[in-house]
Amino acid sequence: MARNLVYTPPGQGHLYLIMPTLLELQRRGHEVTVYTLTSEMALLRGLRFTACPIDPALEARPLNDWKARSGAPGRSQNLH
Repeated sequence: MARNLVYTPPGQGHLYLIMPTLLELQRRGHEVTVYTLTSEMALLRGLRFTACPIDPALEARPLNDWKARSGAPGRSQNLH
């Protein structure tokens, strides 16, 4: 059995995106500890994960990652 530590950025979509992987690790008998939003603690604990809240200062910051431009090579940066 392996131990896995998962830390998500402060957004629900980031957690939900990796839930199938976390559930599969758990199904295979691995220990999974997740640091994520305080609002998601009950859900994760209900699914028998060890769940810990991220730093409240990080959780309080406004999300603005949607404003970032893609840095993928060969991709146009002119997205008007």
